[in-house]
Amino acid sequence: MTVNPMVTVTVEFFGTARSLSGVESMGVMVPEIAEFRDLISAIADICPNLIGSILLDDLSGLNESHILNLN
Repeated sequence: MTVNPMVTVTVEFFGTARSLSGVESMGVMVPEIAEFRDLISAIADICPNLIGSILLDDLSGLNESHILNLN
């Protein structure tokens, strides 16, 4: 059995996402080997008020006018 440890990813918010979340950034726990959907789900767990306006209702991604950058 392979264990997939959890890591903390720092998510920074800008514009509407920052206003709705009430924070500039947050640490989000995701599996070390994660997919995009894992991150979206973790963000939704912490900030459910982003669902519908920033995050798609089914948590499959972001609404059209929002982006996710990895650096």
